[in-house]
Order: sequence, then C-alpha cells, then structure tokens
Amino acid sequence: MLPLPILLVACMRSTAYDAARSCAAAFLESNPGEPDAWMVGDRFGGVWNDDYVGEVFGTSKIANVTMMDGPAGVRDVLVGQAYANRTAWPAPGNHGLVWSRALSYAVGKSGARDFAAVKAGVQLGPGVNVHRLPIGGRNWEYVSGEDALLGVFAGELAKGIQSESVMGCAKHFALNSQELNRTGTVAVVDEATLMATYLRAYQSQIDAGVGAFMCSYNRVQVAEHSETVAYMCGSEHVTKKLLRDTMGFGGVVMTDWTNHITSTTNNVTTQVRDVFEWEMNTVGIPLQFAVPKNATVRHQLAANALSGMYISGLLPSPSTCSPPPKFNPPPPPTDGLPPSYKAAVSSLDPKSLASILVAEGMVMLKNVGGALPLAGPLNIILTGEAMLSGGGSGDNGAFGYENAGHVGQDLHTGGAYAQNYMKEALAEGFGEGTNVAWDYDAAGLTADVVLVFGAQFRSEAYLVGNADGRYNIDRCDSALARQNSVGDTYGNCTYTAFVLEWRKRQPNAKIVSVTTVGGVHYAADYLPNVDAALTTYYPGQYFADALVSVLSGQTSPGGRLSYTLPNVEWGPNAATYIQSPVARFNPGLIYVDSAQAFTLKAPGYFWNETEQVFTDIVQYGADSSAFMEKALVGYKYYEKYNMPPLFPFGFGLSFYESVSVSFTGQPACNSSQAGGCDVAFDVQLAKKSGAGFPEIGSEVILVYVGYKSDQPSLDADRPVRELGGFLKVWQSGSFTVQLPESAFRSAWDTKTRSWTTPCGFDGVDGTFNIYLNNTIVRSSACRS
Repeated sequence: MLPLPILLVACMRSTAYDAARSCAAAFLESNPGEPDAWMVGDRFGGVWNDDYVGEVFGTSKIANVTMMDGPAGVRDVLVGQAYANRTAWPAPGNHGLVWSRALSYAVGKSGARDFAAVKAGVQLGPGVNVHRLPIGGRNWEYVSGEDALLGVFAGELAKGIQSESVMGCAKHFALNSQELNRTGTVAVVDEATLMATYLRAYQSQIDAGVGAFMCSYNRVQVAEHSETVAYMCGSEHVTKKLLRDTMGFGGVVMTDWTNHITSTTNNVTTQVRDVFEWEMNTVGIPLQFAVPKNATVRHQLAANALSGMYISGLLPSPSTCSPPPKFNPPPPPTDGLPPSYKAAVSSLDPKSLASILVAEGMVMLKNVGGALPLAGPLNIILTGEAMLSGGGSGDNGAFGYENAGHVGQDLHTGGAYAQNYMKEALAEGFGEGTNVAWDYDAAGLTADVVLVFGAQFRSEAYLVGNADGRYNIDRCDSALARQNSVGDTYGNCTYTAFVLEWRKRQPNAKIVSVTTVGGVHYAADYLPNVDAALTTYYPGQYFADALVSVLSGQTSPGGRLSYTLPNVEWGPNAATYIQSPVARFNPGLIYVDSAQAFTLKAPGYFWNETEQVFTDIVQYGADSSAFMEKALVGYKYYEKYNMPPLFPFGFGLSFYESVSVSFTGQPACNSSQAGGCDVAFDVQLAKKSGAGFPEIGSEVILVYVGYKSDQPSLDADRPVRELGGFLKVWQSGSFTVQLPESAFRSAWDTKTRSWTTPCGFDGVDGTFNIYLNNTIVRSSACRS
C-alpha cells in the first residue's frame, strides 16, 4: 500500500433523496395550502388509536399514515392481534450474529408484507444503536452490536422493507444506551466520537433511502457545544445539522411516543419545533407542540414528510415527477448462499427465512469431544425456559403463521404451545424411537441428552433495582414458562446450580446448555458443567425448527458474536469483578458466587486506566452518562487495555473439524481519494473424515484496520483496531473483502466537518495495520 495522504473527504451527503425532494417541492408548489391543511390546529403528527400504534391524519390530497411496531414484526397489539398469519421474527440483534446482507434484506422484505397486510404504512424499525452499555435494556432490538459497521444490516433491512412500499423507520436516534431514567438522562459526548462511533451506524439506512427516523427519549450534550443540553428531537446540532445537513437524511423525523423536544442553552429552555416533523403521542393525550405560524418552517416540515413518503413508496410516484421519487436500490447478491437459502430468499417464505436466521445466528460457545451434533434415536429431556422475545415495543408476540388459534398469545416464552412445538420438532427431527419429554413429564426417563434452557430478560423502560438489565441467566422454570407467566421478570433461578442439578440427576447424559438472551451475559460459571453450549438473541416463533437443524448437524451453528462475553478479573479492594468496558470495577460486578445478581450499579464511575484510580466522573448514571471511553466501545476497550474476555467479538465454534483462513497476497490498494483495499484470502472448511455433517456450514472472516501514530501519546483514546470489512462464506474457496476508503479515513474533523485519516487528524505520521481476523497481513505508512 502506498502512503495515504491527509486528503479530507467531506461527509458524503446521501443523494438517495434527491428525486423525492424534487417531487415534494413540485407538489407543494402546486398545492401551497397543503402544509396548513395538514397541520390541523397548528399540530403536526399522530396518535395511538383503536387500530394502530400511530396514525398521522392527512388531507384531501395527502393520505393518512398508519404505523405499527416493530423491528421484529407486527406487534401483538391492536390490529396486530387480529392478524392470524403474522410472523414473530427473531430479535433484530440476530442480524449482527448472522453477518449476512442477503438474509437481512430478505427478512426485511418478507416481514414488510405483514405490515402491508394490516394496512400499516410504516414499520417502526429497523432498530440501530451501537451497544455501549452491556446491560442495555434494548440491545436485543438493535442490529449494530459493538461496532457501527454492523449497521449495514439495518440498511439491508430498510431496503427490503421499502421494496414493498412500506416506510421503514430507523430508531432510535441516537445514543439510546440505557433505560435508567431514559426520558431524562443526558448523554455527554464529543462530536468526533458521536460521528465516528455512533452515528456512522445509521449511514447505511440513509444511503438506502429510509423514509423516517425516530428520536430517542434521552437528551444529549455535545462537548463542543456544552452550553446546550437538548432532547434528541430538540437538538438543532445533532438531529438537524448532523443527521440532515451533514449525513444527508431527507425524510421525516418523528418523536417517540410522549417524547420531549426542549433545548436548554445557558439555562434558558425553549421548545424546538422545527427539528422534527411528526409529533407522536399515546392514547388519550392530544398533540402538545404547536408548529410556528411561519410559512417557511411549515413548508419545510411538509416537504420533509412528503419526501419520506415518496422515497419509500408510501405515496405513489406521480406521473409528473421525473425521475420517479421512489428509491429502489438493488438487493445484495445471493450467489454465495447455499441452494436452500437461495430458495428461501426467492420465495420469501417467512418460516424458512426465520428458522434460517436463527440457525445462522446461533453461537456455539463450547463443544467438548464432539458432543454435538446428535444422532437419533435418543431419549431427550427438556428443562428450563427459552425466552422467545424481549419486552416492550419490540415484543411481537405471535404464533399465528400456521396456528391461528394462538393469535394474541404473548410470545415471551410461547407458553404450552411453544413447549409442545419444541417437543414435537425434536421427536420428528431425530426420528423413530426418539423419546422427548419436558422435565415435569420425564419421571423414569433415562436421558441420552438433557437440553438445559436458560433465559435472560431485557426490555425497554424496565429496571432491576436502579439499573438496567442483569448479566445473569436467571430464568429456568419450565412450569412458569408453560404458563407463559412473566412473574418476576428478571427471574430467581441460579442457572449454574440448575445445570449442576441436572448433571447429578442424569450423570450419563450429555448436558447441552441453550440460552436465549437480550445481549451480553456472564457464562463462565455454568460452562464448565456442560458438554456443549449454544446461545442466541431471542429467536422468535421458529426457534424449535432452527434448533433441530443445528442439533442434528444439518446446519452448523453459524453465529459469530457481535458483542464481547466477559470474564472475571482482579481489581481494587482485592476483589474479583466481572469485566465491563463501562464503569470498570463497578461494585455491582463484584463476583462472589453464581447465586448473586450482577449488574452495573448507578452511579458508575469512570476508571482512569492511566492512573489506575476511580474518578468522580459518572460514566453510567441517572442524570447523565459521560462517554469517557470515547471510541473504545466493547471489544475495542478490551483490546486497548489487554483484558482477555471469556469470548471475544467475532467468536463462534462450528462443526467443521478445521477451518483455515490464509492471506493470498498483498492487498491491492489505491492511495487516491477514491481508494481502498481489496484483501484476498483462501478459506478451507474441512469436515471430519467420513462425517456427513454439517450439510450447511459457514465461516465469518473479519478484516480490521488498526492505526499507530509515530507519537504514541496521540493514540491514548484510539482503538488498537476497528472493523473495516467482513464476509460470511458457506464453502471453501478464494475470496476478497473490499475495504472502503472510509475504513482509512475514519477520523472526524469537527473544524472542517469532514472525514480524514488519523495522521491527517493528528498532523503526525503513523502506520496502518490491516488484520485478517487476528493476524496483521499488511502495514503501510500514513503521511501527514
């Protein structure tokens, strides 16, 4: 690679909205009275009604806009309850575990058909937010894991949704890292971190022409403008200047329901009504915020709303608009998918796609002595609890795709139906002579295998004590699960003890742990006592089908972690702590035994790594949370401070006897402004001799870009490396990952409002390192 100069690259403002903007402008020019007609009583927005979670009323010339939750399918409320055939898709976080653009697109497209079927014009999703806080209550709703690059899957979801002329709504913008005081807490962050680490996750949806953005509930204080604290829908700087003017979003911005819109500058508080278009509110609460009687403001709000409706296809393209305003980006290629996956993508069959997504997102953490896959016939005991969805607006309870009698059943565990479905699927999958029983019906059965299910609950607006979710796997009561009783939502099971109990009760059986989680959990205590362990985000209604496919060896577990699973470490006061990249050595993470509940206690104070002392800066708090870790989110923090985790970002075992990835030559790089790198490599996926499994198997290759300054002090807050590209492959062969220019021009210059190289940002030379998985395959100079 030739030395990279300091060329500045202005933030590439998306051009996807140009035709839609032009069409909206033409409509308003011909109909100048429409903004006032649309803003009835000087209010602009919609409310929850008897059918939809939101409806924006139109005019004689603009159609009403109906909305339904959520990011994992039509929610089990209102009109959703009446629709027997809707699908409860896997949690959006699964897309980050699956690592496939093509599957994300297909799921978005197939899922949008349920929204169209209930005449909902807007799907309130995809969900995106970089997982800063491991215990974040909504991490499972958000695609992006610990790295903004994973936001590309939300872009593919948005493409798929809008290909069906349903408007996608990117949510939540932005920094929605915690549920603790979610409607009042202030995220304190500098602009460079905000752009490079967090807002970058939304760019793929903007490039896909997503029609809408929804503001998060929290407030923001940007360090360079510290005099101002604003709610996201009241932030001129973040939601108007950065999202619209800099990143190029050209659609409609809406509040979350009953949101605030104030901005406080130098202790003077005002309502800001020109940053967003649609105010959304709940049952019985009228719209609160009057639109200024200013023709220019009203025209712009109406134009933005129309642009979002046109670009998504929610409003038909007028014949007078040329080019047509609906944006139709091409779907991602499918040529690398296995034949059965191509068929599912082609047919858009929900059951096939949902079960594929779960199997390809299932992460195998352990497999001692080839405990998996299994071969029938078998005696199988099922015990514990599988949670199929989290809580809140992303909970899409459904067992209706093939089972209309279960319409309206809350999905959390799926109740008796889900348990019976799991039992029957396993019995059929492992063939004649197989006996499968839940623990309450298993008296006298000597098991060959015990599947020990465990769950972790996460939800919006639901706290445990005065903090977000727990690290624990603490739900494993099959009787409660059969009743679908949420009960004590965070559970009272000690999963480690539960696993040990079954080890003692069935000493000759294989003990297989299967956990369904809302994100990061602590696994080091139970793993020593199982033969194999699988984990995934909440898997939705076709979990059983996917699990049979994996356990039988038909599909190798395809998931690779999009987050880091912590270990324990020694810390202050001679105590042992569960690792955390936020508020390290927090007293809520002191590990004594597996029976205790682990969570970050608020306030969580920033640990100064250089001086090895606690500070008085609150990194996790109710009133505010200072993003002192800057870009060092998740795996970047672990790598920076040499904290070996239990399982790193990108980890996942497979059924292959061996997997090798070898670099095949120097990256082809161009140092010009339009440059980048092609990283070529060979992959060999080797089955065990004579084994027929896996029928379908995969590997994920991660390509990172690291940087070191010639002046080491300038690297104090800089990650060792950041994800630059990736590829999932289902066969052996030669492949290439294209590293875009943005992987090298990754520093945000707040003065020029442009992207530049790290050396350009510093004004000091340095060195780029390109990693193929964990191996540096090329180094090159960066010249300032």
